[in-house]
Amino acid sequence: MGVYSSILAITLIVASLRYELAIPLAENDEDAAAIVVLSLAAIALTVSIMALGVWWLRAEIIQWTNTPLLSRHLWLLPVGFAAAGVYQTFSLWATRKKAFGLLGRTRLSQGLASVVTKTVLFPFGLIGLLLGSIAAVAAGVGSLACSILRDDRDLFRTPARRAISMAVRYRRFPQVSSISGIINAAGLHLPMLMLAYLYGPIVAGQFALVRTAVIAPTGFLGQAVGQVYLGEGASLVRTSSSALHDLFVLASKRLLAIAAMPMLLLVTFGPSLFTFAFGPEWEAAGQFARPLALLMAFNLVVAPLGHTLNLLERQVLLLVWDCFRLMLVLAGFAMAGFYGWSPVTTVAVYSGMLVLAYVILWFVLRTSIRCAMHKGPEQG
Repeated sequence: MGVYSSILAITLIVASLRYELAIPLAENDEDAAAIVVLSLAAIALTVSIMALGVWWLRAEIIQWTNTPLLSRHLWLLPVGFAAAGVYQTFSLWATRKKAFGLLGRTRLSQGLASVVTKTVLFPFGLIGLLLGSIAAVAAGVGSLACSILRDDRDLFRTPARRAISMAVRYRRFPQVSSISGIINAAGLHLPMLMLAYLYGPIVAGQFALVRTAVIAPTGFLGQAVGQVYLGEGASLVRTSSSALHDLFVLASKRLLAIAAMPMLLLVTFGPSLFTFAFGPEWEAAGQFARPLALLMAFNLVVAPLGHTLNLLERQVLLLVWDCFRLMLVLAGFAMAGFYGWSPVTTVAVYSGMLVLAYVILWFVLRTSIRCAMHKGPEQG
C-alpha cells in the first residue's frame, strides 16, 4: 500500500501538467474556468499515457520496488491517478472561490469514505486498502463537482480558443513547475521505495505506518492551510507584497505552534505510543517516529508556504530547491547502502537532511517576498 501510494504521489504531479496551479491566479473567473477545462483535457491525456506505461512496464515496476504482491493490482494506478487529478483541479477552483467550508466538508467526506471502505473490504487484503484510497478521492470529486454544477455551470461553457490562450499564457507551469513538482514529489516519496529496495517490504511497511499515522494527517492539515494561503495570497500578490509578507510570517508562527506539541510527544514517547496503539510488532515504527517527528514539524510549517514562489511566478527557484532536496535524499540512501546502516540510522539521516532543506526553503521564501516588496511602488 505504501509503495502504491508513493508511485501515485510522484506521478500525480503531472496529471494536469501543473496548469491547475494557475486557477487561483487567473485575472477573472472566465479565464479560470478555461484553465479548469484545460486541466481536465490534460488529465485525459496523462491518464492514457499512464495506463500504457503500467501495461508495458508492469514487470519492471514490481522488480524495482520489490513488491510482488502489487503485481495483480497495478491496474488501479491509472484509476487512482485520474480520480486524484480531477480532485486536485476542482479543489483549486474551490480555493479560488474561497469555498473553504466546502473544502473542509470534502476532507471530512473523504476521511469517512476511506475508513468505511477500508474497514468493509479489509478482509480482502491489499485490494481493499487500494479501493478504500480511491473511494476517498472519489467522494471528494463528487462533492466538488456538485458544487460546480450548482453554482458555476455557465462559466465552463468556454470556447476552445480561450483555453488555448490560457495554455500559452501560463506555459511556465508545465515547462518549469511540472519538472519541479516531480522532483519535489520524488524527494518526499522516494524514501518509501528506497527502503523497500534496501531493507524489504517489512521495514518499508513500518515506515509506511508512521507516514500514515503521523505524517499524512499533518500533511492534510498542511494542504488545507496551503490552499487558504494560496487563495489569500493570490489576491495580495496583485495588491500589496507587504501584506503578503505579513501573511507569510503570521502563517509561519501559527503553524509552528500547531506542530510543536505532537513533535515533542513523538520524540519523547514514540515507541511506547506505537506499541500501545498498534501492538508490540510495530515498535520499530515508533523508533522511526522519533527522528521523523522533527521532519513532520518542519514540513507542516514550511510546505504550505511553498506556494509563495508560484504566487510570485518564481518557479525556477522552487526547481533549484527541489533538485537540492532530491540530491540530499539520494545521497543519504546511497550512504546507507554503502555503509550498511541500520534502518533507524537511515531514517534519522534522511530526516535530518530534509529538515536542513526546509530551513533553507523558508529563508528563500521570505527573501523572495522581500525582493518583491522592493520592486515598484510599495506594491511589488
